[in-house]
Amino acid sequence: RDPMEILVEIMPGFFVLPASSGVPEMANLSYEEQAFLTDSLEHIVGNFDFVLVDTAAGVGDSVLWFNNWAGKNITILSPDPTAMTDAYALIKIMKTRYNKKDFHLIINNVKSRKEAQEVFANISTVLENFLGVKPCYQGAIPQDSAVAMAVRKQKPFLVAQPKSRASMAVMEICNKILS
Repeated sequence: RDPMEILVEIMPGFFVLPASSGVPEMANLSYEEQAFLTDSLEHIVGNFDFVLVDTAAGVGDSVLWFNNWAGKNITILSPDPTAMTDAYALIKIMKTRYNKKDFHLIINNVKSRKEAQEVFANISTVLENFLGVKPCYQGAIPQDSAVAMAVRKQKPFLVAQPKSRASMAVMEICNKILS
């Protein structure tokens, strides 16, 4: 399938490639399909300033493939222990199997800046001690009822609730990443 057919336009000029969630056939690609997708993606990236690929959590084949293909790896994790374990596992594989060295973290669904800083400090310590990886903190997204309301409306919260705390945090993180 042509990646241009899979792109979801969030708002004019802003598209997301849902790399696992939302497009089931993207979850388990064969080697031939991965090669075709690589060629297709290389062909379309010139049409965009940035390409954001939203993968599922975990370390499935397509998640690893897309993270290896990406120029910049940004892992989004929540404060719960399973999310931290998933993030650690992904970063470990990306470092050891694919020799990636540069990792960026966003802490999602936090009650406070203090909680975000604690989560980042905890995972950073583990990554540094066991993998020699020093991640870059990109920011935090607060818990926000506007996100749940947008999900119920089946709209991105950035579109449905652009002035919400979560939307403002995402925009701040985007500006930081783009600067």
